[in-house]
Amino acid sequence: MKPQLEKVLRLCKKIGQFVVIFLGLTSHWYNCEKKIFKRNAFSRLVMLAVNIIGLALMFRLDSRFLSAFSRTDLNPAMKIVPCSRFFLITLPPVCTFGQIIFCDRQLANIKEKLQFLEMESLNRISRCSEIEGTLRRLKFFKYFLIIFMYLMAITWELYVFQMLPALAIFYMNILSLSDLWMLQYFLVIERTCRLFRYYDYQIRQMVLEFGKSLHEVNQNMEDHACAQLYWLRCQHSQLSGILKQLQSIFGWQLFLKRVVSLIDCGMLIYSTIFETIYFDFKLVFTHDVAHYSSKMLDFLITDYVSELTKNTFNDLQLSLNELTEFSYSLKHLDRECDEFSLYLRCLEVNLQQSGHLKMDRRNWFGMMSAVVSLVIILSQAYIGQE
Repeated sequence: MKPQLEKVLRLCKKIGQFVVIFLGLTSHWYNCEKKIFKRNAFSRLVMLAVNIIGLALMFRLDSRFLSAFSRTDLNPAMKIVPCSRFFLITLPPVCTFGQIIFCDRQLANIKEKLQFLEMESLNRISRCSEIEGTLRRLKFFKYFLIIFMYLMAITWELYVFQMLPALAIFYMNILSLSDLWMLQYFLVIERTCRLFRYYDYQIRQMVLEFGKSLHEVNQNMEDHACAQLYWLRCQHSQLSGILKQLQSIFGWQLFLKRVVSLIDCGMLIYSTIFETIYFDFKLVFTHDVAHYSSKMLDFLITDYVSELTKNTFNDLQLSLNELTEFSYSLKHLDRECDEFSLYLRCLEVNLQQSGHLKMDRRNWFGMMSAVVSLVIILSQAYIGQE
C-alpha cells in the first residue's frame, strides 16, 4: 500500500509541475532530477494559446459594460462604474500577459538561484520550527485566498456560460491571471524572507554559544565565528541581489495592480450599497462582498510578508550588536562584525532609496483609506444626481 501511495504522490507532483503552464503563467516546468527549469516549443505554444483565447473572450464579453454609457435610465454616477469596469477588468490581464512574455525567463532564473541558495544555506544552518511555522501559516492562508477567489470566479462564470463550460474556464483563467502571477511574487518573497530570518537565527545561535563559553573563547572559536560571519555576509549579499531582481521585475506590476484594485474595490463597495435597489441582496452580497473582501485580505498578506522581510534587516543588526558585546577583546571578530554592520546599513539605505523596501502594512492601510474616500466621493455624486 505504501509503495502505491508514494507512486501516486510522485505522479501528482509531476502533474503539478505542468499546471502552471496550462494556467498560462509560464512556459517553464521544474525538472526535479536535474534541479533546473526547462521549457520547449510545446510549452510556449500552450502558454500563448491559453492566454490569447482568454483575452479574445474577455474583450468580446466585457465590451457589454460600455453599453451602459448610452443608457438614459441610469444615474450618471452609475454609468461611470460599468464603463470604468471594462478598463479595470481588461488592463491587468493584458499587462500581465505582456510581462509573462518578456520576464518569464528572468523569473525562472531567479527561482533557480534561490533554489541553489536555499540548498547551500540550509545544509549549514539548523532548522527552526518558529520560522518554518510562521511562514508556512502565511503561505497556506495565501493559497486559501487564491483558491477561494479562483473557485468563486469559475463558479460565477459557469453560471454565465451554462452551455459552454470550457469557455468559462478560459475566460476565468485570464481574469485570474494577474492574481496568479502575483502569487509567483509572493512565493519568491516568502522564500527570501525565510532565508533572511535564518541568517539572523544563525547569528543569534552564535551569540548563545559565546554566552555559554564566555571565559573559554580561544583562537579556534574566534576563527570559526569569523568564517561564519563572512559566509553569512556573502549569502546575504546574494539573497539581496535576488530581492533586487525580483522587485525590478514586479515593481510596476505591483503598482498597477494596487491602483486598479483600489478603484475596483471602491466601485464594488459603492455598487454593493446602491445595487441592492436593482438586484437581489443575496446575489450582491455573495458575489461583490466575497470578491473585494478576499482581494483586500490578499493584499494584506502580501504586505505583511514584505514587512517581515524588511524587518529582518533591523533584526539582523540587533543580533550583530549583541554579538559585538562579546567581540571587544577579539580583534578579528570585532572587525568582522563592524564590516557586516556597515554592509548591512549601506544595503538597507540603498534598498530604501530604490523603493525595494517600502512595502508594509502601512501601505495597506493607506490603500484602504483611499478605497473609503473613493466610495464616499461616488456616493456623494450619486446622491447629488438624485
